[in-house]
Formats: sequence, C-alpha cells, structure tokens
Amino acid sequence: MFYTNWPGHDMVHPVSIQVLRANGDKAWFGWPDLPQLQKLVESWTDASDLVAQQRIAAEIQRETFQQVPFLPLGQFFGKTAHRREIEGIVKGVFAFWNVRRT
Repeated sequence: MFYTNWPGHDMVHPVSIQVLRANGDKAWFGWPDLPQLQKLVESWTDASDLVAQQRIAAEIQRETFQQVPFLPLGQFFGKTAHRREIEGIVKGVFAFWNVRRT
C-alpha cells in the first residue's frame, strides 16, 4: 500500500483523478494496467453530453469497485488562523494572492 493525497479539486472529474489512471507504465509508478478502466476514463472526455458522461461515470465506478485500483481512506481539513488585520483570504484555497494587511 502506498499513501498519498490530493486536494479536492483534483478529484472532481474522472480525467483529473490521478488514482484512476490505469495505463501501466504511462501512469504513476506502481499503478496498474487496467485497459477497460483506462478506456472508460478516456471515453468520458469524448462524451457528447452530460447524460453520456453520467452513464460512463457509473461504468467507471462499477469498474473501480471490481478492480480496486485505489482505496480512499478518508479526508481531512486543514485548520487556518490569521490576525484580524489580514484581509482577502480566499476560503478553501491555500494561496496568498489577494491577501493584504490593513
């Protein structure tokens, strides 16, 4: 087992979810070669409309339950604190753009 994590926005669409990459040597090191799963992920990008994407996403989910290429162990939320005179903090993003001291 190998532990890692990704921010939530990287886990929104099947194409951006790195743990769904199942193309062997072209995927992240140690990741499986599961041609059917890889084909489904790639076909999601070619779907003609939302209904087709939803159908393919359901197939991706079925395939991942059968093949189990990864095990999600949970989620965590980082705590953030700052002084009252700091303004412009964008909630949910760990970045310092838009930040200023009053």
